[in-house]
Amino acid sequence: MNFPVYSFLVCVTTVFLYNYGVQLCDCLLDQLYYGISYLDNVQEFNHKNPNYLEGNWKPIHNEIRGEIVEGHGALPEDLVGGTYARIGANLNCWPPSNKHHAFNGEAMIHLIHLNSNRSIKFSNSWVRENLVHQNWDDIGGECGPKFGFADLNEGGLAALRYFVLWMKTKLKGEKHPPHELYQAGSTAIVSHAGLIFACSEIFQPFQIELTSESVRPVGFYDFHGKLSNRDKSIGPPLGVFTAHPAIDPGTGEMYFIATNPIPGDRPHLDLGVVDRHGSLVKYIHIPARFPMSAFYHDILLTENYIVFPETSIKKDHSRLRKFENPTFYNSSQNIRFGVIPRNAEDENQLVWIESESPGHIWHTISAREEQDGNIVLFAPKFKSYSSRVDIHLSSEEPSYLTKFVLDLQKGTATEKILSDYVVERPSVNLDRIAHKYAYLRSEGLESRENGKELLKFDLEQEKVVGRIQCEEMCIFNEAIFTPRKSGQSEDDGYLMDIVYYPSSHSSSFMVWDAKTFSPTPLFESRLPQRVPYGVHGIWFEHIDKL
Repeated sequence: MNFPVYSFLVCVTTVFLYNYGVQLCDCLLDQLYYGISYLDNVQEFNHKNPNYLEGNWKPIHNEIRGEIVEGHGALPEDLVGGTYARIGANLNCWPPSNKHHAFNGEAMIHLIHLNSNRSIKFSNSWVRENLVHQNWDDIGGECGPKFGFADLNEGGLAALRYFVLWMKTKLKGEKHPPHELYQAGSTAIVSHAGLIFACSEIFQPFQIELTSESVRPVGFYDFHGKLSNRDKSIGPPLGVFTAHPAIDPGTGEMYFIATNPIPGDRPHLDLGVVDRHGSLVKYIHIPARFPMSAFYHDILLTENYIVFPETSIKKDHSRLRKFENPTFYNSSQNIRFGVIPRNAEDENQLVWIESESPGHIWHTISAREEQDGNIVLFAPKFKSYSSRVDIHLSSEEPSYLTKFVLDLQKGTATEKILSDYVVERPSVNLDRIAHKYAYLRSEGLESRENGKELLKFDLEQEKVVGRIQCEEMCIFNEAIFTPRKSGQSEDDGYLMDIVYYPSSHSSSFMVWDAKTFSPTPLFESRLPQRVPYGVHGIWFEHIDKL
C-alpha cells in the first residue's frame, strides 16, 4: 500500500473513531451484556411459571388526564370531592432485558377523583424524575440493558452484567446518582405535614405535588439535610426512608425504621421521629445483628412504644462471590421484635424479643398494650419464604393472620395463628392506634396471585365477621379503609380498591360499606384502561387544598 493511500485510510479511520467510537464501543458493550444475559438464563427466568410478564403484571404506557367515567350505584356524599391514589412500579419500556421482578420499574400513580355521586375522574402519570439515567423519550420502546432487584438477588453472573453497565457509564462520561437517589419510590405514597412523598425503603423520599388529575415531581427530600449527613461509622452518608412510616393520629408525629448498610460494615438500623410540623427531631442509630434482615418493611405504634419485626429473610452480599442469592431464608433465626419507648433518647433503651419460630412479615396490622404490661400485636406471617422473593405470585408461600403476645418482663413472645385463610395487604382505621377490626385481602385457603376476596376480621373475638367477593371473578389488590365523616364506631366507613377482571383484562374502581360489609358495592366504575397490579393506596379528602 503506497503512503498516500495508507495515510488516507488512517485519517478516515481516525475521523470515524473520533465521531463514532463511543457509539461503536457502546454498541459492543450492549452485545456483551446480552451475551452474558443469555449465559445467565435471563429469559428463562422471566418466562418461568408463574412470572411477572403476563396478565395484569404487564405495564401500561398510556397516560390519561382527567377522563370522566360514569359508574353504577352512588358514591356517598361524604366521599365526593376526595381522591384515591395508588402507586406502583410500571416499566416505561417493554419487554425487559434483565431479570424482571415486581419491584422493577418507574413509579406510576393512578388518581381517581370522586367527581360526583355518579362519576369519577381518572388520571394516571409516571413520577417523571429529571435524572440522567432516566429515558422518557421512547415510552414503550424496547428496554436497553438494565439492572434491578432480581438481577442482584439471583446471583449467578449478575456481577458481570453490572460491570458491563458500569463500563457503559464510564465510556459515555455519565455520572449516575448514588442508589439512595436513583429513582422515586414506587411502593407507597406518604402524606405528612402538608407534604406528599413517593416512597420505598431503599431510596430517600421523593417529594411530589398531586392534584386531582396530575402528578408533579419536586425532588428528593432529606429533612433539611438530616438524611444526607449520617455518621460514616454506621454506613454511607446518605440515609434512606421507608415505605411504611407510622403516624400517630393524635399527635401527628411520624415514626420510621430504615436501613442502609455498606456490605461488610457493622449494620445499623435508623429510627427517625418527625414532629407534626415535618421536622426530623430524633434520628437514632441502632446496632443490628449480622446478617441483617433483608426487609424492615413496616412498624407499629402503641401508646408508649414503637414495635417493629426483624424477620428470617436475611441479606449477605458476600454470598455473591459464591454465585449465590444474597437474599436467603435462615430458618435457624426466629422472628424477633424490636421494642423501644417512643420517648427514647438513644439505642440503649431498645429491647429485642424473640418469637417462637422463624418466618417473615411484610405488613403489620395493629398493636395494643395490655394491663399486665404485655404488648399484643397482629400481622400476616409467612412460615417460610423463598429466596427468590416471589411476592404476590401463586408460588409465594402462604401467610396467615397471627397474634403475637410480647412479654416485656420476661423478654419472650408467643404466637397463635387465628385463621386458615391466606391473607395479606391489611387495612385499618388510621384514625386510631389500637384496633378491633382489620380488613384483609384473602387468597382463600391456598396461595394464588393476589386475592380473590376481602375479609373483615374481629381482632378481639379472633374470627372472620364478613366476606366480600365480586359477582364476576376479580382479583383484589388492597382495599383501604376511609372513615365516615360522621361515623361513631371504628368500622363506620368505606373500603375502596382497584380490582382486576382477568376474563376481560380490565379494571374497576369499587367502593363498599365497611360497617355492613355487604358484598354489593356502593359504587363501581369500569376504568378507561387496565390498571396493572400496584402496591399501596392512599385517600385524600381534599387533595387540591394541600
